[in-house]
Amino acid sequence: MKTVWIHQLGRLDRNFEKAISFSWNSSQKRAPLSSLAFRAYLEEKGKKVANTLFYPISLPFQPKCSQFQEEIWKNLSSYFQSPKKFLAKHPHSQQVEHFAILHSMGRYSYEGREISFSSSLDDITLDIFLEMLRQTQFGKNWPSEWYIDISSGQNIYNIALLEAFRMLILFHCFVFLTKEPLTKFFLLFSDPVIPSIEGFQLHIRELSIKVFFSVPPFPRIQRAEDIQEEAKKIYPDEEEKQKMRDKRKRLVSLIQNFLKLFHSIQKGVPLLVWYLFPPSPKEEEEKNF
Repeated sequence: MKTVWIHQLGRLDRNFEKAISFSWNSSQKRAPLSSLAFRAYLEEKGKKVANTLFYPISLPFQPKCSQFQEEIWKNLSSYFQSPKKFLAKHPHSQQVEHFAILHSMGRYSYEGREISFSSSLDDITLDIFLEMLRQTQFGKNWPSEWYIDISSGQNIYNIALLEAFRMLILFHCFVFLTKEPLTKFFLLFSDPVIPSIEGFQLHIRELSIKVFFSVPPFPRIQRAEDIQEEAKKIYPDEEEKQKMRDKRKRLVSLIQNFLKLFHSIQKGVPLLVWYLFPPSPKEEEEKNF
């Protein structure tokens, strides 16, 4: 069964619990969030879906629209020490597999009082990127399709979500040493949601990182398996098979190390990543012969 992950910013406004009609491929689904409506559509197609919501820590500090806000306002110290415990009571948290808390920036008001947050766009982007990376078990577990939904949330958090997703796609390309990611990445968004209008169309755009040049000595290498094919062309099994195999094994090792260096420069990723995320012994065995 194909697995699909969808990430979106959580919302908390006057109508945040109201079901909205979203349509995709002539199918209409009602849900308070576009990502939940799209999930219902995908599950009808037999796909296994997991949703994640990102909540800025400033989310509760606005005009009251839910009972659990008052509990937060009365227990600010406890909230800032353990925001997940409080935001687990958000009605949307009950409808998703995961939710995560983000840093915030800017000034907000509640019950006539003002509160400010002094984080930065870089910090918020890093929050999102690390949470996504954790969900992949640091590069070991990837879905077949991954969507980010930018239909909700304030602009600054959607900018951070987009930038973190771009970083994740680069990381994915780098880990697998391919020109195109093995996971398909998508941007999901809806028509502007206007209160006086009923029914909104969903839109999807596939995202990818374009690579404009290939490995100079080995332009045909697109996948790890291609390395062995190139080595066999240089050292074929026509004679002295064992000697040729030993030479191929050494050549494959040299090419693999060269590719790590080349792709580090090409995709702007420090070589430290190779030290932190080395291939497993099983992967190494599959690469050798």
